[in-house]
Amino acid sequence: MAKRRAGKKKDQNKALLLDAGDMQELDLVMDRLRVQCPGGDSLEHCLRSFRAALADRPLLVAALLERLSKEATPVTHQAYLALKDLVLGTPYERLLRQADYRFRQRGLEPPTGPGAGSRPRPLVLVPGGNQTARAAMIVGAHQEWSVAALVPTHPGNFVFIALILDFHWRIQYLKITECFSRDYKEYLRQVKDAGKGFPIEVPIWHVAGMFIESLDHYPEQRLGQEAARAAGLLQPYLEPERRPYPYDVLPECADPQATVDGVEFNRIFELVAKAAGPALALPRELVRPYWERMQAVDHSVLAVSREIKLARMDDVIEEAADALFDPDRIHLIRRFFEELALCLHMQRHESAAPVWALAQHLRAVTRPGASRLLRTLVSASIYMHWAAEMGVAKPDGSSDRTRAEDGLRRTESGLILV
Repeated sequence: MAKRRAGKKKDQNKALLLDAGDMQELDLVMDRLRVQCPGGDSLEHCLRSFRAALADRPLLVAALLERLSKEATPVTHQAYLALKDLVLGTPYERLLRQADYRFRQRGLEPPTGPGAGSRPRPLVLVPGGNQTARAAMIVGAHQEWSVAALVPTHPGNFVFIALILDFHWRIQYLKITECFSRDYKEYLRQVKDAGKGFPIEVPIWHVAGMFIESLDHYPEQRLGQEAARAAGLLQPYLEPERRPYPYDVLPECADPQATVDGVEFNRIFELVAKAAGPALALPRELVRPYWERMQAVDHSVLAVSREIKLARMDDVIEEAADALFDPDRIHLIRRFFEELALCLHMQRHESAAPVWALAQHLRAVTRPGASRLLRTLVSASIYMHWAAEMGVAKPDGSSDRTRAEDGLRRTESGLILV
């Protein structure tokens, strides 16, 4: 009898074997569902489209239903209820019992009573249980934005999202794991105790906004399965009409231009450069043509005064800023300054206000070349990429500096500022 059962189970598994094309189609369907919101109009439209496409393909539907039940969420349950009738009366109908059981184990059951449609009944939270989504930014965790989020999925169940974005808002690391609420608290405690960073609590909608913003700027990231799942988990918390969280915490800056024009600008920029390191530099190949032009000016065989050469180099820097800082790049740099100001403010750092002023300055930039901040970013990028050619300080304090550096100011961190 045991042999018969084993043989029967083997036959069932064999019956759901899909070819490569069907498997790819199944993965695409799951990816689309992972970014949907429960009960949303987009999901309803998506399910109608699936029904029309899968109406005469019971094998693929059966494989999809099985996959949905193994990844039980309110969205996959709604999809399951909308599609399960497509296998009624087929040899695959027997799979429904096991799928129903998996959903019930997750607290998801079909609606009952008059007017019950294809949507699952709302989840009931565990009495006294804390089902609130939470998020934190890890300040000082390398030169990037490190984020931790705790998102409830079902009563008593959570997922932990660990996310790292570089300062250009690209995803560097993303991991999603099932966890308990206490695991999230323990993780933040360990990070702090180990000296790996200082966790600051932020609203979940702010973290959701940071993640979705990354996907919007780099759409190719959406192709990853983990990214699609994270988007589906965070999308319900997104509040696109709200400005980023720093605007809820930091006061409006009356005159941001005064900070840019002030005598403290170089000191503030150096602090920012130390926090960001090379991560904030413009890509080497973007600034290379302007570095070569500055070299050509500096090594010109014409008898031109040093003042004229420096003025021409300033013109090259200004031209580079106009050419390289399009609105999208300025937006990302501004978002960096906003988040840095928030982190400094949460740590009660005195530089929070001037860094915040630089962020506000970028909101008002109409011509990049006219912005001292953006011109300084160009010159700092050139120095970061060609420090060896410019000459770096030796251990004895001397320096083999080229003439191109003579008219520029070197800060303590080694940056050349205009």
